[in-house]
Amino acid sequence: PLGPGAAVRRTLAAVLVVVPGFAGLLPGLADLLPGLAAADDLQVLQARARGHYEAGRYLEAVESFRGALEHAPGEEERARLAALLARSLGAHGAELLGAGENRRAEDAFRQALKHHSDFYAHFGLGFRELTRQQDEAARENLRQALVLEPDYAQASKLLAVLDYRRGDTARALERLD
Repeated sequence: PLGPGAAVRRTLAAVLVVVPGFAGLLPGLADLLPGLAAADDLQVLQARARGHYEAGRYLEAVESFRGALEHAPGEEERARLAALLARSLGAHGAELLGAGENRRAEDAFRQALKHHSDFYAHFGLGFRELTRQQDEAARENLRQALVLEPDYAQASKLLAVLDYRRGDTARALERLD
């Protein structure tokens, strides 16, 4: 039997996450490497979450980051994972918004902001609030989005719409330049 070190176990765990069906090619692999396929293995959960996020499977990324967050040792690691969870929730919210599922999108944005300040979440909420004419709430969320992503033109354009609604045409035009 193999007597692998931690690095070998991590590498094989990553392969199991990235290559679907790999475990089935080598029957008994999990028995040879105790703990390799354990769902609560923090590194496996993180690798799985990153893979889901990069593939655009944001809801799956959310679930994996939630699992990783539950197992994270130390405040610094929890803060890092909370930011990644918020980013995944924000991306999922943007996806829902694009599909016309506005209420679910808003819920995802609000969940994201409970974990960490996130650009997607602030922008998405700001957009939804603008469409419901909740201008002050929209303005605050769009400003926060610009703090996080200062060059994002769409947030500036929506702020210009809010300025115009308020009667400040000069400021609205200034934002568009």
